[in-house]
Amino acid sequence: MSADSFRLPRGGVLALAVVVATVLAWRVLVVGGDAFSERGPGMIPPPAATGVLGTDAPWRERLARNPTDARALVFLARELEGQGRRDEADAAVRQALRMAPADRSTLKDAAEFLRQTGSERSALRVMKRLVDLYPADGDAVWPIFTTIAASGSANEFFDRTAGENPAWWQPFMRYACDRSSDPAGLGRMMTVRLQAAVLADDERRCVVARLQRDGRWSDAHQLWRATAPGENQDRGGVYNGGFELPMSNLGFDWILPVRDGVTAGAQPVEGAIGKRALQVAFAGKRPDGPPVYQQLMLGPGAYRLALRGRADGMDSAYGAQWGMYCVAPPSREPQLLMRGDRLIGSFGWMDFRYDFKVPNDCPVQALRLESAYPRHDAAMAGSGAAPLRGTLYFDEISVRPRG
Repeated sequence: MSADSFRLPRGGVLALAVVVATVLAWRVLVVGGDAFSERGPGMIPPPAATGVLGTDAPWRERLARNPTDARALVFLARELEGQGRRDEADAAVRQALRMAPADRSTLKDAAEFLRQTGSERSALRVMKRLVDLYPADGDAVWPIFTTIAASGSANEFFDRTAGENPAWWQPFMRYACDRSSDPAGLGRMMTVRLQAAVLADDERRCVVARLQRDGRWSDAHQLWRATAPGENQDRGGVYNGGFELPMSNLGFDWILPVRDGVTAGAQPVEGAIGKRALQVAFAGKRPDGPPVYQQLMLGPGAYRLALRGRADGMDSAYGAQWGMYCVAPPSREPQLLMRGDRLIGSFGWMDFRYDFKVPNDCPVQALRLESAYPRHDAAMAGSGAAPLRGTLYFDEISVRPRG
């Protein structure tokens, strides 16, 4: 079947034509070969006309009893395909879809037939109509869509559908994001949706995170940058280092995990360079991880981390500090690149500068605020840290090459 051979009905005239064609088919089946010359284009010849008597006979008999039985036409098509009568099988499926363009069972059976016979594009269109009309059938369709999308054989169909933004797109993307063998293909569809102004934060978050989990850091960073707001919000290698944009908790923006006893976010703060600064408040508990971090992709070389900071009542044995680590490849432990001063007590806005080097085998880094540890040279801080109480503020965080 050619890519354009299948068309869904568009009005009463076509419906009437279908009825006429069905009546003619019924005459062929009941009257026999003498009526064969009266059939219209694409009608199914009776067994006597071809010399084939066998497994298709029950379906012809069922059609003789009920000429509007679209499912029987699809089953007849399967038998005809098995006999090598491909053109007649295609005609039977086309006729079934014209007769019952919104029937759930007919759509399912026709889509399966088209997939099994290699008519992929026609099958995709039928499955799209199925989930348009019956969203609950998505659970059966998403695995098929995901496999075909990952193969790259139907990019035109998926890109066009992505831009159309059907109601079922988000459930499909959630499924594909978790299970696709080609998350880069999902990124391509994301770009289409961005251009159509229909891209949702949830799918952006899912696809970027999937690429990161798979270790495809360059793809993840490129896709995240292409869809991130605020082109001029970099402070050197740090995104949104002035905290003037909403913190998306996504990709290579600031990540603020939920931590017991910690509240973090961008707030209007007296003395900030812009309208906001990062505020991190500790409620006297031992944090179970960094309350704020950002992943960077700095090339090998020497760099300087610069930031402004302020503390109010940081009551702790060791305080908090900034650290920079290599975090990829994931097969090894994070490698410490730099650790800043311990931030304890109260002080007004101050400038801090820390130099570090990125080695050749360190494609991805993490800049993180963490609980300080008694041993300043520990590979990873925070595991034995004391409870923290008080508030820290940060602004104008940047990482720039050091000449």
